Amino acid sequence: MLGASARADVAPLDPYDPTPRAILVELENSLDVGAVGVSYGPPVPATWSVSGGVGTVVIPIASHEQMRTVAIPPVPGSFTPFVIQIDLGDLSATSATASGENAAGGQSIAFTQNPLGTDTVAGHLSSQSAPLFCTSQQEVDAQCQVNPAYCGLTCEIVPGAAYDPATGKLNLVGSELALACDGFCFPPFLFFSEAGDLRLTEAGTVPAFPPAAVPALVACLLLVARATWAQRGGVGS
Repeated sequence: MLGASARADVAPLDPYDPTPRAILVELENSLDVGAVGVSYGPPVPATWSVSGGVGTVVIPIASHEQMRTVAIPPVPGSFTPFVIQIDLGDLSATSATASGENAAGGQSIAFTQNPLGTDTVAGHLSSQSAPLFCTSQQEVDAQCQVNPAYCGLTCEIVPGAAYDPATGKLNLVGSELALACDGFCFPPFLFFSEAGDLRLTEAGTVPAFPPAAVPALVACLLLVARATWAQRGGVGS
C-alpha cells in the first residue's frame, strides 16, 4: 500500500518538548475505513506548541487542502485550518471543527468536520461505497424500522487511540457533514470522518507540498448520495 514505509529519517513528535516548532503530519490512506495506522500518505507541514499542559497541532489551510485533495481542486478561501489539542497528561486528543470545499466541472463536495476525539464512540455502516456515520448497532436497527436502506447493515465501531510517542500515531474519530452536488445538490449526509487517523513526526527539513494524499472520494460520495436519496424516495419523500 502507498505510504507504508517507515520514513527512518525522522522521529515521532516528542510531545514533552515544549519548543514551538514545525512538524509533519501524515494521513492514513488505507482503502479500508476501519484500518488504523497501517499506511500513510505523504507528509504535510504543520506546527506544534504547548501551553498549560496542552499541546496544539495546527495544520494550516494549505496543508489541510493537500490532505483532502481529491479528483477536483479545493475552492480558494473555503478551507479552514485543522487544529488538534493533545492533553499532555494522558495524551488523549480532540479537534476543533474544520471545513472546506472541492469543486470543478459541475461537481462539488463541501464538508464540515465535527469535533473529533480519541475517546469518542464512532463508527461507519458496512456495505456502503462511502462510510455513513453511526454510533451503535441499536441506532442502525432503529433506523431500519423507518428506512429499509439501513436493514441488514452493521455499525462497525472504529476505536480512537491517544497519541503514542513511540510511533507518532494518533486516531481521532467522529463525523463530518458532506454536501455533494453533480448538477443537483443532494441532501447533506453524515459520514464517518477519515481525517483523524494521523502520524505526527518531527519536521527536520519541511518538504515541498506532495501530490494528492488521499483517494478520489468525490465520485464515491456522489454515488452514495444518489443511492441513499433514491432509497428514501427522492424529492418529497
